[in-house]
Amino acid sequence: MMNQRLIEFKVWNKSKKKWEEYFSIDRFGLPYEEDYEKRIYHPKNWILIKSIGIRDKNNKKIFEGDVVRDEDCYGCTGIVRHGEYNDGEYRNYGWHIADAIDSDFEDFDHQFKLTPCCKEDIEVIGNIYDSNKFIKDIFNNLELLNLNE
Repeated sequence: MMNQRLIEFKVWNKSKKKWEEYFSIDRFGLPYEEDYEKRIYHPKNWILIKSIGIRDKNNKKIFEGDVVRDEDCYGCTGIVRHGEYNDGEYRNYGWHIADAIDSDFEDFDHQFKLTPCCKEDIEVIGNIYDSNKFIKDIFNNLELLNLNE
């Protein structure tokens, strides 16, 4: 029998600026709410966000779009993303810390892969959707965060 990993999601409601507590996902990967056996989709307002399957040093689940601090990497802070990235030497693909800045708020020129072995150094400090004003100001000033999509 194969060991299967449970894939977890959460949904951000852009118009209400809050997390949806009750939702389902159809076979095409689209989130919806059920209302008396009827599916109601919100394609322009709901954002489906996937867990990366790793917990931080405080045992908090890490999701795409989380803002994390990596204590092992010059105290850098960045946004959890999935896709192609450059770690300074090679082009890679997968979960990584993108748009990283160091503790002096200077841009890093490369990105960092997220793996289960690095979770002891990673701490979730917010996310790009409902984070405090300080985090939003940092990333907006660096033109790295676009929440008006």
